[in-house]
Amino acid sequence: MLTRDEHTVRIGDAVVTVTGETGPISATWRLLVDGGEHDRRELFNGGHVLSGALPDGSAVEAHVHQSFLGPTRVRVLHDGTEVLATSGFVA
Repeated sequence: MLTRDEHTVRIGDAVVTVTGETGPISATWRLLVDGGEHDRRELFNGGHVLSGALPDGSAVEAHVHQSFLGPTRVRVLHDGTEVLATSGFVA
């Protein structure tokens, strides 16, 4: 059974979305800005940082931490300032 998480935040005029989806071995996490993919990582257990840029050139990062069989934590930072902190579940 696949599990999918989606976390969205608006930063200025841009919509930033972080998605996670289970896979056969590891989860796939994506960082999208206005629907366009900026970064993608496979994550089995632990943490990763997904990086991208908004249309104005400012930096956006998604810090994703995933437990082997537990909750996930997602933090979105815009130019180093946290704008979203949330949790979900992706196996």
